[in-house]
Amino acid sequence: LTTNIDITHQPIGWGPYVITEWVVGESTKLARNPRYFRAAEGLPRIDALTFRFVPDAASALTDLTAGKCDVVLHDSFGRKQADLIPAIDAAAAQGGLVAQYAADASWEHLDFNLSPADDRTPFFADPAVRRAVALCLDRKALADAVYPGHGVVAASLVPQTSPYFAADAITQYQYDPAAGRDALAAAGWQDGDGDGIVEKESTPLTVELTLQSGTPDEKVSALIARDLSACGLGVTPRFVSGEQISGVGATSPIFRRQFDLALFAWRGALSGEPQCELYASSQIPTEENNWRGSNTTAYTNRTFDLACQSAREATSFAVGLAAYQETQRIFTADLPSLPLFHRLQWLVARPGVSGLTLDGIALDDLRSELTLIEELTKSELR
Repeated sequence: LTTNIDITHQPIGWGPYVITEWVVGESTKLARNPRYFRAAEGLPRIDALTFRFVPDAASALTDLTAGKCDVVLHDSFGRKQADLIPAIDAAAAQGGLVAQYAADASWEHLDFNLSPADDRTPFFADPAVRRAVALCLDRKALADAVYPGHGVVAASLVPQTSPYFAADAITQYQYDPAAGRDALAAAGWQDGDGDGIVEKESTPLTVELTLQSGTPDEKVSALIARDLSACGLGVTPRFVSGEQISGVGATSPIFRRQFDLALFAWRGALSGEPQCELYASSQIPTEENNWRGSNTTAYTNRTFDLACQSAREATSFAVGLAAYQETQRIFTADLPSLPLFHRLQWLVARPGVSGLTLDGIALDDLRSELTLIEELTKSELR
C-alpha cells in the first residue's frame, strides 16, 4: 500500500482539505473538503493551499521575501541552517516577516565517563569534578554559537516549558568559573607547577572530548575547550564519524565507554516525558551485552533507578509527575551528564498570516505548526 501512488497521492481522510493535484518534486495542491465535519463553522478558513518543494531553506526564504510564498515550515530548518537566523531576525525587525522559535525536546549534552572500559583515568568518577565542569561552562554562549541569539540552555532532562520540569527540585548550575576553580581545588585539583593545568597526585587533568566531525558541534567543542581551559583543564577534541556517534555497539567509542567527555544529543521523547531510562543502571553498555545500552556514563544509582521505574509504570499523571521530578532531582545533583542546550525549531511567515503555532515539546506528538490547519488565515496588508 505504501508504494501505491493512487493511495499515497489520494489518501482517505476526514480532514479539512483534500488533495487536488500532486506534481512529484514540485508541489501539492489542496482544496477545501466539502464533507469536513466542521464545515458548518466556516472551516477551513482558507479555500485552497499549495505546498511547494524547494531545494533548500535559503531558496525558501528568498521566495518568501519576494512574495512567492507565505510560510516556510520548520521542517525546512535544522542546525546546519542556523546561520540563516541573523538574516531572519533582521528581516523580522524591518517588518518583512514574522518568525517563531521554540525549544525542542531534544537536548545536546556532555556525557562524563564515570567508569572507562579502557585504561584511561576515571577523572569524572568524582561528582565534585563533574559539578565543577558545570560551573565552568558558559552554556548560553554554547547555545548561541549554534542558534545566534536564540539558544535555550537545558537545565534538566526536559525543557523548562514542559509540565514535567522540576523547577523547585533540581540543582541548577550558573556560569561561575571562579566557583568552578574553587570546587576543583576543594576536590584536590590544583595547579602546583604553574603550567595552567590543574593536577592531583601528579596526574594532570587533561581530557579528550569526543564529538562528531563536520557538524555545529565543532564550534561548541571549541568553546567548551576554551571555558574549561580557564578553569585549569586541558581538553583535546577527538573527531569521529556520525556512524561512530550513533552506531550503538562495538563500533562506537562512546558506547564502548572509551572516552572522557562525549558531546552529542538525545532526541526528546514524543510523550514529552523525561527520558530517565537513558541513565538507568540496566542501560550501561558492557562487553557482556555487546556494548549495547544508552547509559554510556556508567552511572549507577539505585534510588534513581527505582524512581524512574515508578515514573514509567505510573497509572496517573500525578504519580508519574512526582516520580519524574524525583529522577530530575537526583540526576542534576549527581550530574552523570551535563545538559547543555536544546535543539531549536523555527518557522517564518509573511505578515498577515495567522493560525500557526509551533510546539517544540511535541507533547502527544503534536509537532506540526499545521496541527490546526483549518484555523489558518491570511489577511492582505495595506
